[in-house]
Amino acid sequence: MNTQSTNRRRDACSLRIKNDDIVLIDLAASARGMTRTDFIVVAAREAARSALHSGAPVALAPDANHERIR
Repeated sequence: MNTQSTNRRRDACSLRIKNDDIVLIDLAASARGMTRTDFIVVAAREAARSALHSGAPVALAPDANHERIR
């Protein structure tokens, strides 16, 4: 299997979002020249990193891939 294509693979994630929030997200994504999906992923990644670096206790599953957290 090609390593490059493996690194680009994305898994599906379904979200239920209120229409008002979708409109807001779409406006913000457009203002940054991003797709809705990319905007949500970037925002979620930033929030996750912030939560992990905030000093709040976090429990990770023993089999979690800790190398992906940067």
